[in-house]
Amino acid sequence: MISKTPEQRRHEARLKWELEENTRLEATRAEGRAEGKAEARAEGRAEGRAEGGAEGKVDQIQMLQGLLDEQTVRLEVLQRMTLSALDELIASLEAKLRNRLS
Repeated sequence: MISKTPEQRRHEARLKWELEENTRLEATRAEGRAEGKAEARAEGRAEGRAEGGAEGKVDQIQMLQGLLDEQTVRLEVLQRMTLSALDELIASLEAKLRNRLS
């Protein structure tokens, strides 16, 4: 058996440390990516629920007003609207409904 010099042992130890460090860093990166994807999914779901709820509210108010046959707001239009635009539409429709009921 050939014995290794102290320099060879230090070199091998350094290589081993670098390999372990790279493995640890890659595992940390993968964990970070997984957490980021989970957060993005949760945010997307919450946003989708908010928009879907607003769209459903618009449909209900229009149905109550009897406007569905006269002025149908198509689903495609609602899907392209921002949440703030949907909120404005809801407020407008609610005001019309209040005026009709009073």
